[in-house]
Amino acid sequence: MKFKRLGCDEADGEQFDGREFPCTNIVPVGPEYQQVGMEGRVCSAIGAVPGAQSVQGAAYLTLKFGYVREHLWR
Repeated sequence: MKFKRLGCDEADGEQFDGREFPCTNIVPVGPEYQQVGMEGRVCSAIGAVPGAQSVQGAAYLTLKFGYVREHLWR
């Protein structure tokens, strides 16, 4: 996910807050990890939580851009 920063916290927040995005890359990966459950793996995206197969939009915005809900429509 890439953004151009235009000073539009409201646009980012509206598009990402309250949404979940499925992970496309979970690590570690490889034949030796086939027996490892999700509790021992993590999505490689910013904002991922170990064991989860998706990323919360709000977590992504906060960690990537410093966005917090209180900035909405400021």
